[in-house]
This record gives sequence, structure tokens and C-alpha cells, in this order.
Amino acid sequence: MIRLFARSSSDAVSSVVAMTIVLAVLAVALPLAISNFIPHYVKSSEVQRYAEAEDSFLKIAEFYPSSGRLRLRLGEQTPFGFVAATSLKAVSSGVAEVDAACDGNNIHLECNISSVQLRMIGRTIPNKTLIFSEGGIVVEQMARQQILSEPQIELNYSDNLTLTVDCLRDEREISESGSVIVDIVVSMERREYENCTGYIHINDSLFQGYWDEAMQSNGSMNFTNKNVTLIVRWMEVKV
Repeated sequence: MIRLFARSSSDAVSSVVAMTIVLAVLAVALPLAISNFIPHYVKSSEVQRYAEAEDSFLKIAEFYPSSGRLRLRLGEQTPFGFVAATSLKAVSSGVAEVDAACDGNNIHLECNISSVQLRMIGRTIPNKTLIFSEGGIVVEQMARQQILSEPQIELNYSDNLTLTVDCLRDEREISESGSVIVDIVVSMERREYENCTGYIHINDSLFQGYWDEAMQSNGSMNFTNKNVTLIVRWMEVKV
């Protein structure tokens, strides 16, 4: 009985020693994993989400010239619970106004210029905002703004006047920490007028310089006795 007791005590001590070694290894390994592997994984996940969201968003420029519907997927949860979060806003970037007296129907249009902003918020990489307006893309990051693609400013002035205006139906903001599906819907209407006299005024916070060049003036232009074709592209964001 005494020998059995001694052998059992030895086994117990060995188990305690083995458990102590395991705990010591874990005590060293876990902080290393937390400080190295997880941040690296989170950064890789956010870089991937940035790239996916950006590629999806940039399709707006290809899709936009014609009517239709574009579906975007925003946000995604990682296995560790961290979020490569995104938010999307449909807001006005300015005002477009056309007013003229014509034969038959007169022109009275005043609308908010459409602007869609995708903000990508990360824990490990700098926040970035992509802004789409009038066919152009602007990137904002680290307090800097860069034009990624130029707008599709359409103003043709000869014997006839043709003007394309991009209008926003409603302002909208969507913020998600998970995954959300967003539809961007564009509809187009074309109006034609004869023998018009009036003016065009554009106040565009993103692309004013392009409008000034098209109008050959500072934000406004007058026209007299012109046939006018007015094309309005309406943009709407839906969840």
C-alpha cells in the first residue's frame, strides 16, 4: 500500500509539472499571437475589404451614363469580431439651375447635383473616401483630394444647346458594421424646347472648374433664341 501511494504521488507531481509547462508555453505564445498574428490578419482583412469595396464602387462610373440599377455590397465581419466598416452617403455636391422662356413650354429646373460618397473606415490602415459625381471619381485620404477620373460634363453650345444635368432625388446615409446591399438606381429623361432665352447656373463643390470651362464663364451663362435639349439623369440610393 505504501509503494502504491508513492507511485501515485509521483504521477501526480509529473502531471502538475506538465500542466505548468503547458501553461508557461501558452503564457508566452498567446501574447505573441495577439501582438503579431491577429493584427496582421485584421490588416490583411481590411486591405481586402477596401479593395473589394473600391472595385465595386468604381463600377458606378461604367454603369452611370445609362439608366439602370447597380448593386453594391458593403461591410463584412471578420472571424475575430473586427469590422472593416463602410458607410455610404448620397448627398448634394451643389446646385444646378436652368431657367428660360421658350415657345410653348418654358424651362424651370433647379435640383441638387448628385454625389455618392463611400467612406471606408479601418483600424490598421488610413480611412479613405471615394466620391462619385457626374461620372467622375474623387478620392479623399489623409486630408488630400485627388481626381481619379474626370466628370462627364456635357454642355454643347452651337445653333442648338444641349445640356446634361445630374440630379439627386433624395439624400441618404447608410452606416453598417455588418453586411448590407445597396442599390444605386439611375433614370433618365430628355426634354426638348424651341426658341429659348434664359440662363444656366451651376454651383458645384467638386467639379466647378470643369463647368466654368464648358460655359466659358464663372458658374453661369446666358443664351438667346436657342433650341434647347435638356437631359436630366436622376440618381437614387436604395437599401
